[in-house]
Amino acid sequence: MRGLTGNMRWIVATVAMLNATTAFALDKLKIAVGGCGTTYDTAFAIAAKTAGIYEKHGLDVEFLTTSGGGETLQAVISGGADIGLAAGLTGVMGAYSKGAPIRAISIQDTGADETFVYVPTNSPIKSFSDAGGKTVGFSTVGASTYTFVSGLADVYKIKPRMTATGSIPATYTAVMSGQIDVGWGALPFGLQEMKDGKIRILAWGSEVEGLHNLTLRVNITNAATLAGRADVLRKFMAAYVDALDWAYASPEAVKVVAKMVGASEEVVEETRSKHTLKQQLQPYDMHGLDRSMQDAIEFKYISAPLTREQQAELFQIGPLLPPR
Repeated sequence: MRGLTGNMRWIVATVAMLNATTAFALDKLKIAVGGCGTTYDTAFAIAAKTAGIYEKHGLDVEFLTTSGGGETLQAVISGGADIGLAAGLTGVMGAYSKGAPIRAISIQDTGADETFVYVPTNSPIKSFSDAGGKTVGFSTVGASTYTFVSGLADVYKIKPRMTATGSIPATYTAVMSGQIDVGWGALPFGLQEMKDGKIRILAWGSEVEGLHNLTLRVNITNAATLAGRADVLRKFMAAYVDALDWAYASPEAVKVVAKMVGASEEVVEETRSKHTLKQQLQPYDMHGLDRSMQDAIEFKYISAPLTREQQAELFQIGPLLPPR
């Protein structure tokens, strides 16, 4: 700064400091997640924060806990969260058809192979076919767990008393204390409990015909957020794709998720390598939308299939995702 007066040097230094501050300013986002990451398909997104992935993309993210897809949906509708992860597709379509200002910005999960229903080991219920008239848990109204449990009930030709039980830990408490007869779960929860002889798994989501290739959950935002902060959402989706790659390539991801969910590293590794596969969580491609709309009609979330115009407005997936 030779040749500058004292005041001029101060001005130049101040401008440089402000520019540096602006360059490192992070865009803030609040992210609602059901159970705050008790399953690998949601836990990886939270765990990625420890790896600095969001900061690398210029984001400061805060994760908020909900009891399931229904509560996640309400958090986004109300503006309490900028983004909701793992909202049940049928519930999203139902809320949209009633005028809720929501948009789906990526696919979150296709298939339900890692989900199951279970009872305490000493339960008299030996098969899910014995659960007719019994209380059977699902997370929240509008969540994908309702689709999965209802599908299993159809497979086993029973009519259980469907009961909203919230998150996986809350459901486990309700089952083990005898408040409900049958609980729902998703890996990595359940593997250790089964090995320890605490629970018996009655049926798996993979038993529901067509569910393996059906998109059940999506990531969502508010229409106003999309209109005003599309550039920030685009940053988030780029970070989300990086987080997914990290979750299936890094040994550190297993360690962080294991600590987060209170499971052993062996159980988490078994989950990601055998039960919750990376291709199941790809964010780009919707599968079985016509089937999902029929389910939404059957569950009375919507009265008729969404029109092409409605589908184009609700599903804002391509514009925000990075190139494959």
